[in-house]
Amino acid sequence: MGVIAKSSFAEFARRNFPNAKLVEFASWGHVLDGVRSGDVDAAYRDEFEIKRVLLDDPSLTLVARSVTLTDLTDTIGIGIAPGASHLAAYVDTFLALTDRSNALSADEILRHYKLAEKPA
Repeated sequence: MGVIAKSSFAEFARRNFPNAKLVEFASWGHVLDGVRSGDVDAAYRDEFEIKRVLLDDPSLTLVARSVTLTDLTDTIGIGIAPGASHLAAYVDTFLALTDRSNALSADEILRHYKLAEKPA
């Protein structure tokens, strides 16, 4: 299973797939090259990025497909410099006011992504 070296997904892969042989690559592009060449059987990353790559490069679907693990949750964190108190307050306010019950799925975001790519 290919992962980006020293990334959160390398840690997630170790935890969620303890029996898998992990191959760490320097970048996401190198992970995808490993899938294309057959050096690894799988690439592990978030649903949005996997689906975006398959959408952007349909030829990759000849050697790969997307599998979404619905029993795992990937929380997103935000790192803010200690002196950025205004930014921290803004992020706290935004998160407090955000309606998470109406969160977009990766597929919905990708539909908007493809629409934004089309020339006007």
